[in-house]
Amino acid sequence: MSTPISRRSLLRTGGGTTLALLLAACGTDPAPTATPSDPFEGLADGQSLATQALQTAGIDVAATLTPIVATFEVLTGEHGRVPFGVLGPDQRPILDADVQVWVVRDGELIEGPISPRFYGEGLGDRGVYIADVQLDTAGFHDLVVQVDGDAAGQAALAVVDPADSTTYPPGSTFPNVVTPTTADPGKLETLCTQDPPCTMHDVSLDAVLGTGAIVLSIATPQFCQTAVCGPVVSVVEGVRDDVAREDVTFIHAEVYNDAGVTTTDAVNELGLPSEPWTWVIGPDGVVVDRFDGPVVPELLADAIGRTGPSS
Repeated sequence: MSTPISRRSLLRTGGGTTLALLLAACGTDPAPTATPSDPFEGLADGQSLATQALQTAGIDVAATLTPIVATFEVLTGEHGRVPFGVLGPDQRPILDADVQVWVVRDGELIEGPISPRFYGEGLGDRGVYIADVQLDTAGFHDLVVQVDGDAAGQAALAVVDPADSTTYPPGSTFPNVVTPTTADPGKLETLCTQDPPCTMHDVSLDAVLGTGAIVLSIATPQFCQTAVCGPVVSVVEGVRDDVAREDVTFIHAEVYNDAGVTTTDAVNELGLPSEPWTWVIGPDGVVVDRFDGPVVPELLADAIGRTGPSS
């Protein structure tokens, strides 16, 4: 289990690129955080590596785009999912374009071309592309992204085996942790920093885990470093209203006890390295799916459907 997030931690990829470049920062006092180790350290410069990755994918153009990988880690096996955005040469997001991706590693083409889907619902005037991949080997890979069959770019992917995952991947048993409620907010100064507050604080996770399906989202709309946390809470609450299943409990928990300084007991117990995270947990307490970073309503609803009816 990794070290819990530091104060005002950014969602980062293995290569150190932040989602804040894609989505407008929602904090007014961004504090620097430690950059993860650079997988390119000691190698050629980033532009040369990007060119090499593009050539491996069979793309003979200069790297002028900046893909932004919006996940802390990509899992090997059947649960590989790569959410990402793309910035053009002007550093503006490229939305809902004709995009293809390849995954390469050490000069070898691993997967591709793959046509990702673009999702904009719940992210305002932004959006996210999602590519489903099935990778066999852990370690750093390169994601090559091409737009409209022309401009292209490269980003690093941190790929891990689910057994070595940062925090509770699909198939793992979720721990029985306490989450604050309206009846018992615990150490929290503010139960919910969403404005207006969400309505997913009726019960604590430990009171319902193993009794029915659960959607748990840990996010801090007010104190997050990117514009992801607020939309995540809104998306989760919206999906709850849409699916209208009484056998599924939806829970939101804040990241900090206070104004973005002290992480909560739940965050510390789960060892979260970033924010936000959302899990879909089956009636048996086993994780069905998880999302770190943006949550797509369609994919969340699909994951809830895979929990089956509660017994």
